[in-house]
Amino acid sequence: MPRLSIIIPHRNDDARLEATVLSVLENRPQDSEIIVVHNGTYADPYDLADELLVVEGEPRSNCLQLLNTAVMAACAPVVCTLLDGLVVSNDWAEEPLEIMGAARDTVVSVATRVGNSSQVTYGISTRAIRSGSELQRGKVELEKATGPCCGPQLSCGFYPKRLLRSLGGWNERLDISVADIDLAWTLQALGLPVTCATTSEVVMDAKCARNFSNASMKQLAELAVGYEVTAGGATHAMGDLLRGCLAGNVSLSVAWASGIMSGRATESVKQRIALAKEQWSAEPQLQFKRYQSEGLAVPQRRAA
Repeated sequence: MPRLSIIIPHRNDDARLEATVLSVLENRPQDSEIIVVHNGTYADPYDLADELLVVEGEPRSNCLQLLNTAVMAACAPVVCTLLDGLVVSNDWAEEPLEIMGAARDTVVSVATRVGNSSQVTYGISTRAIRSGSELQRGKVELEKATGPCCGPQLSCGFYPKRLLRSLGGWNERLDISVADIDLAWTLQALGLPVTCATTSEVVMDAKCARNFSNASMKQLAELAVGYEVTAGGATHAMGDLLRGCLAGNVSLSVAWASGIMSGRATESVKQRIALAKEQWSAEPQLQFKRYQSEGLAVPQRRAA
């Protein structure tokens, strides 16, 4: 059995996926499996499946659905998500695996450099997700390795497989730019430890950096109300709208205010946390019920 399952989702860009896969194959950790997951749109023109496992999800699956599908197919006790558009170097996984070997239920965030710049982020900032004003500005990444981290960025993170299965993975209804923030809030609600690996580093294509659209900013605001980081209602929304407009972010501020007013995520957040607390101590096999209840086939692994 491998000690690490590396999951790389295909996001409709073959060249970007293959560049990431190649870098992992060249710097492959010992006792690891590489899983490429796609929704039927990847033809594998270079026969990369000779070196990895291919999992095909449901047609038209989004990135989060693909990741959750691959988690169900993973064999190793530790799962690493690695979005296409990232490249890794020698020994990139060793520090996270050492950390998790010493503390079984720890989640590990990895330092991520954006392109050739000096900008390095270390995960989701604990301070940021406790501040409505920081969230409204879209400032969620931890920029100092010594700061408090509450979750990995979706681009690269190491998780106990048992944890991801217990939580049901990432919330598939969310935009990709918001899903890791939501998971960080959930980890915080459960009191689970998150450690930042600072000697390991991956490099992200600048085009793949987090970018909030109006729709995802509205989702972020709805979640902020649901997790009780900020108050809801029209009065608070108008105050935030004014502050954002004065800062020059009119469009995103309108989206944020709309999310603050809607409060649509409050009940779903409560349900997610309650379910997470219930499932965390349960056997991972219980998560297969999600596929059965939704009429989906349990994902199958395919080796070349």
